Amino acid sequence: SQGGGVNGELGSRTATMTSAEPQVNGFEVVRRSVRARLVPAFAAPRTPDWVTESRFRSRMARQPVVRNLGSGVTVMVKDRRAILSGTFSSEAERAAIKRQLRLEPGVYGIVDQTSVLN
Repeated sequence: SQGGGVNGELGSRTATMTSAEPQVNGFEVVRRSVRARLVPAFAAPRTPDWVTESRFRSRMARQPVVRNLGSGVTVMVKDRRAILSGTFSSEAERAAIKRQLRLEPGVYGIVDQTSVLN
């Protein structure tokens, strides 16, 4: 007898990792999801697009790296999507703005209509 576990049993020997083989070390690999889906019992108020847009612009005005946003780069928020248009001076500047937009509350998608000067 091997002992261990509850009542002298080894307990469950299933793994939650992904494997290409159906068995590892003689044990069956089972993939299970343990994520609970939480649904609030109330409807959260949606932030208006103009509030999200103005909040993002004021944040960017305080950022020294992106204070000068290329030539005529505009950010407009419509239906929880940020729409970028204009021309950036570098790819790094464009990437910085897109990273900031992904962090902005109320923005759930980005439509990039910009170009980069070479």
